[in-house]
Amino acid sequence: MNIGFMLLGITGIAYGILLIRIGFGKWRRRIRCKVPVEAVFERTVTKKTGDHVRTYAVFSYVYHEEKFRQCTMERLSRREKSSLEKGKTYVIRINEENPKKLCYLRKNFQVEDLFTFFLGVAFLLSGLFYLLQGMFF
Repeated sequence: MNIGFMLLGITGIAYGILLIRIGFGKWRRRIRCKVPVEAVFERTVTKKTGDHVRTYAVFSYVYHEEKFRQCTMERLSRREKSSLEKGKTYVIRINEENPKKLCYLRKNFQVEDLFTFFLGVAFLLSGLFYLLQGMFF
């Protein structure tokens, strides 16, 4: 029984660290998009991953005399999708070190990042609990 608790603990710790890295990594990539640039909305792209369907916006913009046509890093909600007009100019933010990375939303923080981070902390703590329980009891 102690080995079962230890395996649960190791799995929980590994999964917790993975979720924390994912949540923190998304937030870090988004916060690096600081430079405002005017971009023209071209279309939306729908990507299907298993049962999940996600919609992203495609913008074309010029930065340091170089043309780009890229998808946003964050997905669009239905309300955001319906508010975008083809051919209209919007202010987006890009990462000046890598201008192919762009953010459409004006906020750096999203609830899903916090949820992923806290879920990772919960798995990490439960993994530590199971690991300690398997070692000492």
